[in-house]
Amino acid sequence: MTEIIQDILTKNTDLIDKRKKTISFDKDFEGKRFLNKEISKLYDKSSVITEPQLVDIIINSNIIIEKMAKIKNCGWDISELKEQLETGVFNYKKRTGNGNKHSSHSDKINLINSTTIGNHFNVSSQRMNLIFSELGWISKTISGWSITKLGMTVGGRQFEEDTRGNTYVKWPETILQNKSLQEVFHPAPIEKEIQKPIEVITQPTTKTEPTQDYREKWEAKHRTLDGHYVRSISEMTIDN
Repeated sequence: MTEIIQDILTKNTDLIDKRKKTISFDKDFEGKRFLNKEISKLYDKSSVITEPQLVDIIINSNIIIEKMAKIKNCGWDISELKEQLETGVFNYKKRTGNGNKHSSHSDKINLINSTTIGNHFNVSSQRMNLIFSELGWISKTISGWSITKLGMTVGGRQFEEDTRGNTYVKWPETILQNKSLQEVFHPAPIEKEIQKPIEVITQPTTKTEPTQDYREKWEAKHRTLDGHYVRSISEMTIDN
């Protein structure tokens, strides 16, 4: 989408100079409101955007972003604002890829917000938006939540409140069965390695015969001169 935006800006330098004189604001929140109004046109399915209108949206949005960048202590990150514009153009091109047919099947999809999705998973809407952010589907801005390119691939669509201009995202009901989202609440069990029992090798015990008393094995049969008995002639000789 960056190439499309850059191509339009390059080919319409005269128109850009004229528009810079008509777009004026002093506060960053005023510029953000103007930017949201322009980008919201890219999500409006009730009207067909012509090519000249698309050029106007991109030029006006880019001028607003440039003027916001010059405001001291601007409360918005300029790179995020540019991404918001790129995401809007990406969404528009994707939605109108088949001859700008606005009666396609995708228009009939029922969209649900983070509160409904949070109730399904038994968490708050704030926690649900943080999960979407961790998955890379939305990004936090001062005005609310903005859809990312990855979020669009799973069916997310960005909207803006009529009163304060805060942005939010809705999702198709099929998001409840999304594999990545399911794994957040129902992670796959980790297979435990089955440990084999350790074999203990024992040495066989050998039975030993009881030691026989030498007194029983060699009986004292030889009588010495002093009257006691010994077991050999040699002992008798020594004793005598």
